[in-house]
Amino acid sequence: MPEDVNQASETYKQFEEALRLLHDRRFSEAHEILKKVRESGDSPRLSAGAEIYLRICHRQISGLTEPAADSADEHYSWGIYFHNRRDCAKALEYFGKALELSGESQPSDHIYYAMAASEALLKNTDQALEHLRKAVEIEGVHGFHARNDPDFRPIVSSQQFQEILELARESAGVENGLEPS
Repeated sequence: MPEDVNQASETYKQFEEALRLLHDRRFSEAHEILKKVRESGDSPRLSAGAEIYLRICHRQISGLTEPAADSADEHYSWGIYFHNRRDCAKALEYFGKALELSGESQPSDHIYYAMAASEALLKNTDQALEHLRKAVEIEGVHGFHARNDPDFRPIVSSQQFQEILELARESAGVENGLEPS
């Protein structure tokens, strides 16, 4: 494999590790890894994602609780903050505003995914599935994330959830049970 592909793969693994640390509420450790991902320059999309999660880490570490959000990204970041604190109703308010501000020109798959996770935790199965389907239709990889995301445990056994995973596999061209990890 070419060196730049190996480096991008390593950066992706670092990004995944940082997300696991965020889920475990280990914000200082996640912050250090996310800085490396952002500065690597291997993937503009990963760098942008790292920047958003760095803001979340900073807010968690510094103890900020009241949002001052103007942009879609800021509303999304605050939505993630409240989601991680399990204040999913408040998170959904911020995600909704982020979606509204993102407009048609910006990808909104990550917002739909976050909304789906919050709805799943609230056991709003229909809304969770609707948002997850939209996220997967925009970017199929979200199906693979949802399969392993503990926030989706309340809905993972539903037939519609399994259909969304199948949609993700089809969009990725995955056959024979091989899936991205």
